[in-house]
Amino acid sequence: MVRSTLCFAGQYLFARGSEVRAQRAVEADEKRELSGKPALLASSKQVRDASNDGWT
Repeated sequence: MVRSTLCFAGQYLFARGSEVRAQRAVEADEKRELSGKPALLASSKQVRDASNDGWT
């Protein structure tokens, strides 16, 4: 009885800390993954101008 009560109390007290550590690890992993990528990916293509002056 005492052992199960102590186990329950230990889980109750330390569960929040493990949840916070796990969330921080996930956030750090996402940050590391995104740090090598540009913030915006874009492409461009030349549009043919009707007057052929190079401006559209």
